[in-house]
Amino acid sequence: MRDTSFILLGAGEGKRFGKPKILLKINNKPIYLFLMDKLSNLKFIGEIILVCPKEFLKDVKKEIEKEKYEIKVKVIQGGKTRCLSMEKGVKNASYNLVFIHDLARPFFSLKLLKKMREKLTEKEIIVPFYTPSDTVFYGDKKIFREKIKLIHTPQATRKNLILEALK
Repeated sequence: MRDTSFILLGAGEGKRFGKPKILLKINNKPIYLFLMDKLSNLKFIGEIILVCPKEFLKDVKKEIEKEKYEIKVKVIQGGKTRCLSMEKGVKNASYNLVFIHDLARPFFSLKLLKKMREKLTEKEIIVPFYTPSDTVFYGDKKIFREKIKLIHTPQATRKNLILEALK
C-alpha cells in the first residue's frame, strides 16, 4: 500500500562537491533520477518530494516529466538552510508517514528502507546508525568506539511529529 512520502533534500550548495548537489550525476544520469528510479519500485512509497534550488526548478521538473514515473513526484523550492528545506518538504507531504533523505547519498539499502517502513508501524521515529570500526579520538583523547553511534539518512517519522518538532 502506497502510504509514505519520501523527501529528497537536494537544495544544498554542495560546497564539498564544488557544485550544487542537484547537478551531481551517476553514470551520466542526474542523481535525482537515479534515486527516483531506485525508489519508485518500492510499493509503500506513494510520492517523492524533491527539494531543489530555485534556479534549477524548471529544468529539473522538465527532466522528471520525461521519465513518466507511476508514482507522484513533486519538485519544490528549498529554503535557505537544510532545516527550512526539510520543513518545506514535510509540509508538502501528502502522507503522514515520511522518510527524509539527503540527495547526495544515493547508495542506501532498499532492504533497510523496507525494514524501516515495517518498524514505523510500531515506532514514532526511526534513525539508522552504525558503530564505527575505526579507532576514534576526540582531540588527544581516545574514545571507545563502542559508545559512538554515527547517524545517517534516510530517517523516518510521522509528518505531524516532525512539524511539531520544527516549531
